[in-house]
Amino acid sequence: MAIGNWIMFDKAKQKVWNGGLDLDTDTIKVAFFRTSAALTRASGSIWSQLVGEISATGGYASHGYALAGLSVKAGTSAGQTVFTHAAKVISAVAGALTNIRYAVLVDESKGTSGGNRPIIGFCALSTAQFTVTSGNTITLNPPTPGVFDLTGATA
Repeated sequence: MAIGNWIMFDKAKQKVWNGGLDLDTDTIKVAFFRTSAALTRASGSIWSQLVGEISATGGYASHGYALAGLSVKAGTSAGQTVFTHAAKVISAVAGALTNIRYAVLVDESKGTSGGNRPIIGFCALSTAQFTVTSGNTITLNPPTPGVFDLTGATA
Protein backbone atom coordinates (compact mmCIF):
# COMPACT_ATOMS: atom_id res chain seq x y z
CA MET A 1 0.00 0.00 0.00
CA ALA A 2 1.56 3.29 -1.06
CA ILE A 3 1.39 5.77 1.76
CA GLY A 4 0.96 9.40 0.88
CA ASN A 5 -0.40 12.59 2.38
CA TRP A 6 1.20 12.24 5.79
CA ILE A 7 0.28 15.11 8.09
CA MET A 8 2.56 16.05 10.95
CA PHE A 9 0.84 16.98 14.21
CA ASP A 10 1.42 20.65 15.10
CA LYS A 11 3.01 19.85 18.46
CA ALA A 12 5.35 17.30 16.84
CA LYS A 13 6.79 20.04 14.61
CA GLN A 14 7.70 22.01 17.71
CA LYS A 15 9.28 18.94 19.32
CA VAL A 16 11.42 18.21 16.24
CA TRP A 17 12.63 21.81 16.07
CA ASN A 18 13.48 22.00 19.79
CA GLY A 19 15.17 18.58 19.91
CA GLY A 20 12.40 16.73 21.75
CA LEU A 21 12.06 14.15 18.95
CA ASP A 22 14.90 12.42 17.13
CA LEU A 23 13.26 10.81 14.13
CA ASP A 24 16.21 8.72 12.95
CA THR A 25 17.43 7.32 16.29
CA ASP A 26 14.31 7.07 18.50
CA THR A 27 12.05 4.01 18.31
CA ILE A 28 9.23 5.03 15.98
CA LYS A 29 6.12 2.85 15.72
CA VAL A 30 3.14 2.88 13.38
CA ALA A 31 -0.26 2.27 14.96
CA PHE A 32 -3.66 1.77 13.31
CA PHE A 33 -6.79 3.77 14.10
CA ARG A 34 -10.48 3.63 13.17
CA THR A 35 -12.50 6.31 11.39
CA SER A 36 -13.76 7.46 14.81
CA ALA A 37 -10.28 8.85 15.55
CA ALA A 38 -11.17 11.87 13.35
CA LEU A 39 -7.52 12.94 13.24
CA THR A 40 -6.40 16.51 12.47
CA ARG A 41 -3.14 18.47 12.72
CA ALA A 42 -4.31 19.68 16.14
CA SER A 43 -5.29 16.25 17.53
CA GLY A 44 -2.80 16.56 20.35
CA SER A 45 0.77 15.93 21.32
CA ILE A 46 0.71 12.65 23.27
CA TRP A 47 -0.78 9.19 22.86
CA SER A 48 -3.45 9.54 25.57
CA GLN A 49 -5.07 12.41 23.63
CA LEU A 50 -6.03 10.05 20.78
CA VAL A 51 -9.10 7.80 20.62
CA GLY A 52 -10.03 5.03 18.23
CA GLU A 53 -7.03 2.69 18.11
CA ILE A 54 -7.97 -0.67 16.57
CA SER A 55 -8.46 -3.69 18.83
CA ALA A 56 -5.54 -5.88 19.87
CA THR A 57 -6.33 -8.84 17.61
CA GLY A 58 -4.60 -10.55 14.71
CA GLY A 59 -1.17 -9.99 16.22
CA TYR A 60 -1.73 -6.26 16.77
CA ALA A 61 -0.69 -4.72 20.11
CA SER A 62 -1.26 -1.20 21.43
CA HIS A 63 1.07 1.37 19.84
CA GLY A 64 1.50 -0.87 16.80
CA TYR A 65 4.66 -1.98 15.06
CA ALA A 66 8.24 -0.70 15.16
CA LEU A 67 9.55 0.78 11.94
CA ALA A 68 13.04 0.02 10.64
CA GLY A 69 15.40 1.89 8.35
CA LEU A 70 14.66 5.27 9.94
CA SER A 71 16.46 8.07 8.17
CA VAL A 72 16.69 11.84 8.03
CA LYS A 73 18.37 12.64 4.72
CA ALA A 74 18.52 14.95 1.74
CA GLY A 75 15.34 14.94 -0.33
CA THR A 76 14.96 15.17 -4.08
CA SER A 77 14.62 18.96 -4.20
CA ALA A 78 17.48 21.36 -3.56
CA GLY A 79 17.79 22.11 0.16
CA GLN A 80 15.12 19.58 1.14
CA THR A 81 15.59 17.34 4.20
CA VAL A 82 13.17 14.43 4.72
CA PHE A 83 12.28 11.74 7.26
CA THR A 84 11.64 8.27 5.87
CA HIS A 85 11.61 4.60 6.86
CA ALA A 86 11.90 1.17 5.24
CA ALA A 87 8.78 -0.53 3.90
CA LYS A 88 6.93 -2.34 6.69
CA VAL A 89 5.13 -5.63 6.00
CA ILE A 90 2.51 -6.40 8.65
CA SER A 91 0.81 -9.80 8.85
CA ALA A 92 -2.58 -10.56 10.35
CA VAL A 93 -1.82 -13.59 12.53
CA ALA A 94 -4.44 -15.88 14.13
CA GLY A 95 -7.15 -13.29 13.51
CA ALA A 96 -7.96 -10.23 11.45
CA LEU A 97 -6.77 -6.65 11.79
CA THR A 98 -10.14 -4.91 11.68
CA ASN A 99 -11.48 -1.39 11.16
CA ILE A 100 -8.23 0.17 9.91
CA ARG A 101 -8.53 3.68 8.48
CA TYR A 102 -5.51 5.68 9.68
CA ALA A 103 -1.84 5.07 10.41
CA VAL A 104 -0.29 7.10 13.25
CA LEU A 105 3.41 7.49 14.04
CA VAL A 106 4.36 7.47 17.74
CA ASP A 107 7.78 7.93 19.38
CA GLU A 108 8.22 5.04 21.82
CA SER A 109 11.56 6.37 23.12
CA LYS A 110 10.11 9.39 24.90
CA GLY A 111 7.81 9.70 27.91
CA THR A 112 7.68 7.53 30.99
CA SER A 113 4.60 5.51 30.01
CA GLY A 114 2.60 4.59 26.94
CA GLY A 115 0.00 7.30 27.50
CA ASN A 116 2.48 10.15 27.38
CA ARG A 117 4.49 9.03 24.35
CA PRO A 118 4.70 11.80 21.70
CA ILE A 119 2.60 11.37 18.58
CA ILE A 120 4.26 12.50 15.36
CA GLY A 121 1.87 12.37 12.43
CA PHE A 122 -0.86 10.46 10.62
CA CYS A 123 -2.24 9.55 7.24
CA ALA A 124 -5.51 8.10 5.96
CA LEU A 125 -4.80 4.68 4.47
CA SER A 126 -8.20 4.54 2.79
CA THR A 127 -11.41 6.52 2.42
CA ALA A 128 -13.21 3.89 4.52
CA GLN A 129 -12.30 1.36 7.20
CA PHE A 130 -10.95 -1.96 5.96
CA THR A 131 -9.87 -5.34 7.32
CA VAL A 132 -6.73 -7.40 6.76
CA THR A 133 -7.91 -10.99 7.14
CA SER A 134 -5.88 -13.63 8.96
CA GLY A 135 -2.97 -14.89 6.89
CA ASN A 136 -2.83 -11.75 4.73
CA THR A 137 -0.50 -8.77 4.91
CA ILE A 138 -0.47 -5.04 4.50
CA THR A 139 2.72 -3.35 3.31
CA LEU A 140 3.32 0.24 4.29
CA ASN A 141 5.61 1.91 1.77
CA PRO A 142 6.80 5.42 2.56
CA PRO A 143 6.21 7.99 -0.17
CA THR A 144 9.10 9.25 -2.28
CA PRO A 145 11.22 11.10 -1.28
CA GLY A 146 10.04 10.69 2.34
CA VAL A 147 7.28 10.88 4.93
CA PHE A 148 7.84 14.50 6.04
CA ASP A 149 10.11 17.28 4.91
CA LEU A 150 11.69 19.67 7.40
CA THR A 151 8.65 21.93 7.39
CA GLY A 152 6.42 19.03 8.45
CA ALA A 153 4.56 19.00 5.15
CA THR A 154 4.03 15.88 3.09
CA ALA A 155 7.23 15.27 1.16
